[in-house]
Amino acid sequence: HFQPIVSLESHQPVGVEALIRWERPGHGLVPPDQFLPIVNRAGLTVELGSEVLRESLATWSRTISRVFAKLGLPTPYVSINVEVAQLEDPGFVDFVLAQAATAHVPSTSIVLEVTEHTLAAGDVVLGQLQRLREAGIRIALDDFGTGYSNLGQAQKMPLDILKIDKSFLEGMDTDDRSHRMVSDVTNMAKGQNLKVTAEGIESQLVAELLAGMTVDYGQGYHFSKALPEADLERWLESF
Repeated sequence: HFQPIVSLESHQPVGVEALIRWERPGHGLVPPDQFLPIVNRAGLTVELGSEVLRESLATWSRTISRVFAKLGLPTPYVSINVEVAQLEDPGFVDFVLAQAATAHVPSTSIVLEVTEHTLAAGDVVLGQLQRLREAGIRIALDDFGTGYSNLGQAQKMPLDILKIDKSFLEGMDTDDRSHRMVSDVTNMAKGQNLKVTAEGIESQLVAELLAGMTVDYGQGYHFSKALPEADLERWLESF
């Protein structure tokens, strides 16, 4: 499924995040926190990640870019989560670039999301991220604030985007402390020339507050939940 990402300045969609879903026969959609630990224990993280990347790029080429062009919107990006296990594979960069070429997706339209745990993965992983950036792919630090790192540690990583975790937004419209915390994180990220995306936006007021802090992008149920491809196309055409 794909969750739209919206510019808080222009109020137009700029891209989507690919979010894995499992439709289990007889049970409906199973949330990823229930099945991904099983995937990891089974040693299938790399294989599943490769399939997610292939399908995400194919959807960008087949639907997302086409609809954005039809609506006269700038070329969108697709943001894809990657795990440390994928980045530890020495062939990962070549795999990503080959899949992008096959799907005719420009590297500048790809964002790969990593978590703070990537900081502890060592020089091989950081070298892979640097190679990806040199190829034009952007790197986003996902769920910032839920792990053990801070922006000082994050300077070690080749980054383009910082994603503020939704937990930072809780009570932001009524709690001055939460408001200041989001503002401080945004200002520090901007000081490092990073774009900022806020996750988990659930109201127009919070979206407006974030825009006033110069947060660049937003995603969350206020705009849309994650949608399957056909529903995403309808959402974009009616936005």
